[in-house]
Amino acid sequence: MTLSNIILWAVLSLSVALIIYLSLPMSPNRRAVRRHKAFYAGLKHLLVDQPDHALDAFINQIRIDQDSAELHITVGSLFRKKGEIDRAIKIHSQIVKQSALSQQWRATAQLELANDYLAAGWYDRGESVLNSLPEGEIPEEVVMRTLLDALEIQREWRKALQYTVQRPLQDRNIQLRGVHYCCELAVETGELKWLDSVSELKLVDSLRPAIERFVQSDEAQRLAMLDKMMDMLSLDPNKLNFCFQALADSVIKSNNTSKIQHFSDWLLTYKLPYEQVKQFASQAEPHLIVGWLATYVVRHPSLTALNDYLERLPVQEEVVTALAPLVTKMATQRKRYRCTDCGFKADQIYWQCPGCRAWETMLFVPGIEGH
Repeated sequence: MTLSNIILWAVLSLSVALIIYLSLPMSPNRRAVRRHKAFYAGLKHLLVDQPDHALDAFINQIRIDQDSAELHITVGSLFRKKGEIDRAIKIHSQIVKQSALSQQWRATAQLELANDYLAAGWYDRGESVLNSLPEGEIPEEVVMRTLLDALEIQREWRKALQYTVQRPLQDRNIQLRGVHYCCELAVETGELKWLDSVSELKLVDSLRPAIERFVQSDEAQRLAMLDKMMDMLSLDPNKLNFCFQALADSVIKSNNTSKIQHFSDWLLTYKLPYEQVKQFASQAEPHLIVGWLATYVVRHPSLTALNDYLERLPVQEEVVTALAPLVTKMATQRKRYRCTDCGFKADQIYWQCPGCRAWETMLFVPGIEGH
């Protein structure tokens, strides 16, 4: 057992012990004697490095009242964070059953119990507990977010969308989730009707439905949508990462010199991963590529672009030859995207961060730090 685990066990055990000790009645009756014995038995287990036995002894003798309810709930939550979900469920279940407690404390414990079940992977139980929460005791936004978190993990997009529609809330985060549920269903089923649901449900504005529609459309439809798509993306260039290849292909197939030039200017204006723009830029005349790369490196410092630039220089001096492998190695060691909420890094972009599961928070990391 590591030092950090020992400290955490000690904190948990002593917290539970403190709850019991403070709840011991002052009169020397039989119940008090039994509680004192249980208290000292638990301490004995703790002193001989038997934290599991100590915690069980403490938990079995917990007496819950209005003054200690919050501390009980906190201890249960600590157990869940430690991975002792069975004990967390036991504590929170006991609190929920205490009819003498106020409805607010029982509802709070019920919410924590739902989180216990979800942490254990018992999603049906967690959903059932959340749906049985007394109305008005827990903010509806908190309940909804907890419920949607569980459904997202299971990829239950239809059910999650139903909850979003049935319980309309003026919460942008929840409305944005509804947009992505429609889009996920469109991607999974290949049915664009789900994208129409976004406007019908009057959910918060997001570029993803338009992007998914563009990506899933055929060549002729893309060409018809091209100008509008570029105008939309100019308002939020970060989203260009999700549809760059489809957009670049459409620009090239349009055979429109002005569109191609306009798109080429985009590549020097917006912060995009060099690997994405490289394929499009490589179609330029060979004698123009070096100049284009030099402009790109100056505007958007990139190790990968710098490496390409060094390789294409007409004169390969010794220092350039020596630097090229080092630049390549440095470029491959960096992640290109990072979540603005939790800092999760990845080589590819996601609509939903794999780390904290927030939507539309993965952004391209510009400059040397990114690639």
